[in-house]
Amino acid sequence: ETSQGYQLKKVQMHNVAVQALLVLAESGIVVSCAFDGKVVLWDPQVGRPDVHEVVTYEQPEEFRSLAYVELGRTVLVGCESGKIITFPLPRDSGAPGDGGGGGGGGFA
Repeated sequence: ETSQGYQLKKVQMHNVAVQALLVLAESGIVVSCAFDGKVVLWDPQVGRPDVHEVVTYEQPEEFRSLAYVELGRTVLVGCESGKIITFPLPRDSGAPGDGGGGGGGGFA
């Protein structure tokens, strides 16, 4: 056990510092957001040197926070402007109830 932590790998999904990060426990998919106006869903592929980008949503907003609503399979994103924007999980995200296959995108 370490008290200082350690780097598993370096991932560059945003052009600026990440503001919020969450892991979907059921699938291991990571969701991150930043002031660059991007919400990125990605598979960290622990144990491998690369990552797999599942989907990226972009808006002309500065994103600050994230929450996951399992019932609606939706990611809620808090914006610097005070708005809350919803993004659906793609069908093949590995989250519960996705059934696999198909692709998703756009805004709820």
